[in-house]
Amino acid sequence: MSDDEALLRRALAALGPYRSELVIVGAWAHRLFERHPLLACPLGHSPLMTEDADLASPAKLAIIGDPIPQRLADAGFDQRLTGTGPLPVMKFFARESNGFYIELIAPLIGGDSDRDGEPRTLVTVGGATAQLLRHVELLRFETWELELGDGVVARIANPASYLVQKILTRREGAGRDKYGKDLLYIHDTLLMFGPRLHEFRPLATRVLAQLPPKLAAKVRSFVFTSYPERLARAAEIALATGRPYPPDATAIANTCRVGFGTLFGS
Repeated sequence: MSDDEALLRRALAALGPYRSELVIVGAWAHRLFERHPLLACPLGHSPLMTEDADLASPAKLAIIGDPIPQRLADAGFDQRLTGTGPLPVMKFFARESNGFYIELIAPLIGGDSDRDGEPRTLVTVGGATAQLLRHVELLRFETWELELGDGVVARIANPASYLVQKILTRREGAGRDKYGKDLLYIHDTLLMFGPRLHEFRPLATRVLAQLPPKLAAKVRSFVFTSYPERLARAAEIALATGRPYPPDATAIANTCRVGFGTLFGS
């Protein structure tokens, strides 16, 4: 177990009654896929990672006993506040780590602005602030559970939800690095479950059923080869990871096309 995984387990243990409502998403969900019994093909190299561990909360989460910031502080996580709005952005940094931190996100449902025309960016859940983002509710749909040791059971996003949310949250203006990493995350996730992807088709169908028909169609018809520059960047990132057989842009596009067809095709 890595030092960061031990820190994540400690944070989840400290969250106590909130843990059942918080779902590991993002890079840490991707990393923990390799721990799941349905894994078909271990990557054979370290997965892409970020310093933050994102936990997806429901839109409303009442305080249960001690609030989330207090529980994390007691477990050795220092709260850092940023932002200039009425609510601060809260990040919880492990004291003995060089950068590992916990951050919360929650579903943005409805308009982007409130009645006063102010952007809706943050909400308070369990006494902490969470960033409001689109399609987080998908990541909380039919979650998987994993035993992380010492009796700590984590909830993680299922791979179909993870992949769909990656597609739906892409932005044309997103940086080349960010989108390149997202494509490589998609590629690597599909490789992990490759021979077993057909087993996930019923799950993928249920995930798409959570979306309006136009968005579901957008996922089904997504064309990876439409973004050659970002595929090239994904290949550059794969090469930089030091993996034994880094895929080129064509291999990444083909894996994504075939994998998505297996999961979401008609």
